[in-house]
Amino acid sequence: MKHKAFAERLRALRVSKGLSKAMLANRVNVSQTCVWNWEEGNTFPRSLAMYQLTRELGTTRDYLAYGHDGAEGAEVLQSEQHAEEPRVLSVQETIQRARSEIARVAGVGIEKVRVLVEFGDENQGATPASVA
Repeated sequence: MKHKAFAERLRALRVSKGLSKAMLANRVNVSQTCVWNWEEGNTFPRSLAMYQLTRELGTTRDYLAYGHDGAEGAEVLQSEQHAEEPRVLSVQETIQRARSEIARVAGVGIEKVRVLVEFGDENQGATPASVA
């Protein structure tokens, strides 16, 4: 069990929210097997899944992943904050997050990552939307 502490925190938060593994999997858009593997400590969620887990479980990434929140271990966000609909990101914010994640995975500085987004269909010419 490589990720034992994470697995225990995930299971405890899921149960405290009254969610089955199937319900959590559905809300996070992963398979039940994925949730099972996380709770067994066999695997660790990728960035998007981790973000969705924190939203569904009303916690922070630092608490879920490491057991602390930097602010005296605050474990759970206020339920009122969590109940709000997630803010839709702008194209620019989405590109910035993508650049950051690509840089992290590639082990390079964010300034080395460029992203080109094109809008259009295959019958018409694509229109560049943003280059970051």
